[in-house]
Amino acid sequence: MAKKRVTKKAGAPAKRKVNKSKAIRDFKAANADAGPKEIAAALGKQKIKVSAAFVSSVLSTSKKKQETSRRVGRPRKAKKRAPSASFTVTELMQAKKLAEEVGSLEKAKAALDALAKLA
Repeated sequence: MAKKRVTKKAGAPAKRKVNKSKAIRDFKAANADAGPKEIAAALGKQKIKVSAAFVSSVLSTSKKKQETSRRVGRPRKAKKRAPSASFTVTELMQAKKLAEEVGSLEKAKAALDALAKLA
């Protein structure tokens, strides 16, 4: 069933919606030692209807948000990437032949490092 449209009377002041959660947090900031029942009663005097259970829920949620915003984890490790040089199959075969002629891959690397120092 569709809702009926409510028409406003001309000249009637618009009702302001009260952010109850903000009112609870503001009251708690002003009165740090106030409990949920005290906060609900004080806001009730200001014509803001809230229950003690709702006050507890809002305070615990805001507390959790504060804890998560302060939490700092370890920085992520940078991924190790292989050198971006691309070799052809024939070049790789020549490198393998060089390693076999010298005797081992370590000796081939050492020979190439020595060659790089000479150049």
